[in-house]
Amino acid sequence: YNKKIYGKPATIEEAKKFLHELSGHRHVVFTAYHIINLKNNRTRSRIVRTKVFFYHLKEDEINDYVEGGEAMDAAGAYKIQGVGGLFVQRITGSYFNVVGLPIEHIYRDILEIQKDL
Repeated sequence: YNKKIYGKPATIEEAKKFLHELSGHRHVVFTAYHIINLKNNRTRSRIVRTKVFFYHLKEDEINDYVEGGEAMDAAGAYKIQGVGGLFVQRITGSYFNVVGLPIEHIYRDILEIQKDL
């Protein structure tokens, strides 16, 4: 949408700003990883992309959420697995990628690199 990287907000004002910017828009969550099996030197690298679509948020929704504290410890100022999930209209891709790590992809890649050659 706006090619901005959303880390954890440093202030309450920044958290509110993030949520205003995300409100009514789509953003993309990226996670990249590289796994190495030292026993057989097999590797897997992946970038997982998840599109997150936000509802339009009201000013009091944003204020109440930020004042609740959850926004301050989350990239983009929301936690999809918490109360912030109420702001998410839908996602396309891995839910776990938005939570933190795309464990379903990591698991499959670990299984793949454990196979004998």
